[in-house]
Amino acid sequence: MKALSSLPCTILMACLFVVLSLCSSTGAFLNGRPLRPATQRGGHYSVAVEEPNLFAAAATRLCAAKKKAPRNKNASGSTAGFGGAATEACACGSGLAYNKCCGKLHKDPSSYAAAPASRVVRARYSAYAKRVVDFIIASTHPLNPSFEQDMEHWKKTMEQDCFDNFELTKCDILEESYQGQGSDGTATVRFIAHMIQRDTQQRSAFMETSTFERDASTGAWLYRNGDVVHVDFAEEAS
Repeated sequence: MKALSSLPCTILMACLFVVLSLCSSTGAFLNGRPLRPATQRGGHYSVAVEEPNLFAAAATRLCAAKKKAPRNKNASGSTAGFGGAATEACACGSGLAYNKCCGKLHKDPSSYAAAPASRVVRARYSAYAKRVVDFIIASTHPLNPSFEQDMEHWKKTMEQDCFDNFELTKCDILEESYQGQGSDGTATVRFIAHMIQRDTQQRSAFMETSTFERDASTGAWLYRNGDVVHVDFAEEAS
């Protein structure tokens, strides 16, 4: 200490300047905060402490508080599901939400097996609108002219041509009738399918009389065949 005190003041100040500059350039910290380079003002040297970013600190505390905050068990979550399927209107035009209408038949085999033929018609219509190819195939009778043994090829063909150029807007059931009992039963459903051409926005429709037969194992109605007639909108309005 005596040796240091004997050094000229200017040399001591220079040594202090060198030390502080080295600390700053190497990222030295004072009480956990970085030091700014030493500056000279009026023959005196000062060292400034770098203040932390207050916004970053506040964000860090907020994130930590959210992680620690307990979840409100009484809070109600969304019931819409991905894509809002729970509230999306069904394409068949029933006025019900998709999940409460044709969506049941598409997703639940027991609901499909218990459905009357008219509901199967609606479900097949909605399946074309929503590209539910698996249901279209599953509800087609093996003796239908369009039925294919190669399911993968059939599915691929359906996915390439599933009324993509049309918006299916409504399926009107005109009449339905049933004959026979049990697995020998048949059903006939007459309906009008409405659609809009996507490019031209032109409305069109066709009327079909479909025949269904029972699946011997599940009892579900399978689409056997159909007779299609074009419907003119002027004729339909009258």
